[in-house]
Amino acid sequence: MKKLNKVILVLLIVGVSAFLLLRVAKEKVLRDLAQPVAYPSVTVGPTLSVDANAQIENSLFVPYWTLNSDLDAEYDSYIYFGVAVNPDGIAMNEAGAVNIETFVEKVPAGKKKLLLSSK
Repeated sequence: MKKLNKVILVLLIVGVSAFLLLRVAKEKVLRDLAQPVAYPSVTVGPTLSVDANAQIENSLFVPYWTLNSDLDAEYDSYIYFGVAVNPDGIAMNEAGAVNIETFVEKVPAGKKKLLLSSK
């Protein structure tokens, strides 16, 4: 009989504990469901406009050390790269400045020629 009382007491404690635990969990879920939910909103962003008549320009960087090869005529502009500068302007004793005339001669006629200097 003592064993049966102990078993009943343990089952009663487990049952009451489970009931209280489930009740607390239910209240927490109800509190969570009562809170407002923030939904993402649609914002208007800038509209990208593309000019259908705009022309794409193809450019080619030409480092001074590559002037021994021919330049393709398929580009719209040629950018000469590697001219060093100093406080007085272009450093004329540097290899990039020495080869400027070669660059100008190698660029196909009617194409844009640009100069990019480096420090």
